[in-house]
Amino acid sequence: MRIVGLVEEGSRADGGEEGAGPGVTTMKTMGVLNGFQEVALHTLTTGLLVTGVTFHFLSKNGCISLCADRASRYFDNNIFRLLFCFGRHDDGIYRGRFMYQILGLTVGMPFVGSAEGKVAFGRPTATAAVSNGGSLLFDGTTAVNLLIANDIDFRNGTGDFTIEWFQYATTVGNSYPRIFSIGSYASQSIAVSQEGNDSSRSFYAWVSGANLIETSAYTSAWFHFALCRSGSSLKIFKNGTQIGSTLSNSTNFNDTTNALRIGNETNPSVGAAYKGYFTNFRWTKGVALYTSNFTKPSAPLTASANTSLLLLASTAGTATTDSSGKNKTVTNAGVTWSSLNPF
Repeated sequence: MRIVGLVEEGSRADGGEEGAGPGVTTMKTMGVLNGFQEVALHTLTTGLLVTGVTFHFLSKNGCISLCADRASRYFDNNIFRLLFCFGRHDDGIYRGRFMYQILGLTVGMPFVGSAEGKVAFGRPTATAAVSNGGSLLFDGTTAVNLLIANDIDFRNGTGDFTIEWFQYATTVGNSYPRIFSIGSYASQSIAVSQEGNDSSRSFYAWVSGANLIETSAYTSAWFHFALCRSGSSLKIFKNGTQIGSTLSNSTNFNDTTNALRIGNETNPSVGAAYKGYFTNFRWTKGVALYTSNFTKPSAPLTASANTSLLLLASTAGTATTDSSGKNKTVTNAGVTWSSLNPF
């Protein structure tokens, strides 16, 4: 069986309701043609309306997998996931469960259908998917950022270190957003910025001056970044693959004055304001966790004895809690929690 679905505004499930509201997906059978079942899918979940997307469900041994012809970013970036499992019973009726995950919410609904393609769905129920945590949402304005006081745990000295995080940057007109920074331009001791326009941003590692690492598009997708120094070799990894050249760096990172700012510089400015989602920020002092290409993390990061700071954004109530065991105080200026996560 092959099921083709087209997103349509105003679709209605058999026996369902129009405009069911957030967390509700409606599907409507459009007919059967040469053994192919065509359905319409309309989703209104946490305010995100997906329109004009064609889905293909490919069946093998009773399990159906999904790919998308258009707007594939909804799936590649883990914003929207679908699972459709069913079995044919002796009475000829297909019964199973249709599930999707969108923006961290898992929604499941039972369905009953016939081989002729008559499909009925029950009303779904939504539960927060908290096992993989969430993320912090920055709105791209000067006032919204996180601040952690200057601390010896952030003074890497001349030793090894790893600074890593996941980010999902959204469209923003700011010219040089800082992901994090200790100090401000042009006297920062260590910082990362992604500068330029949204379709082609340049990744800068600010260590002993500006180092252009890569020019690429960093918006509308989850990326894992890691800044690692082993000995005098400094490398930057994106999704587990090194970008740019290995930098020779023996800088003594020993700033005793400036605070660590996430989402801007120590002295905030509108041009340096980051806009987007951010999570699993881990600062590891004394250890280069990645020295060659690796498989990017597929689950929330954990702390070790060398972890100086770990921000997992696990829940709304613990959005800015330091999970490193060092219990750093994080001053939150307007950053909000989201259930969206990269896992």
